Amino acid sequence: MNQQPDSPLANLQKLEEYQQRTAHLFPGLHSLRWFIRQRKAQLVAAGALLYIAGRLWVNPSRFDACVLQAGSELPQSAAAREAS
Repeated sequence: MNQQPDSPLANLQKLEEYQQRTAHLFPGLHSLRWFIRQRKAQLVAAGALLYIAGRLWVNPSRFDACVLQAGSELPQSAAAREAS
């Protein structure tokens, strides 16, 4: 049975596909896997990273949101350190 194009599952991507689409941020699969290791709990809780049939899958829109959030947290933590 084929997935309908409007199915939420149709948007899921393999790690390799997501990395290729975001190569300007994650130049290699190793950098994407490092990001996942650092933020695994957050990614899973957000529904950005899924384990289905023993494979990792990415929900691109949710993963993108987590990347943006992670990027905005770093400057805030650096500013807090400078203020103290």
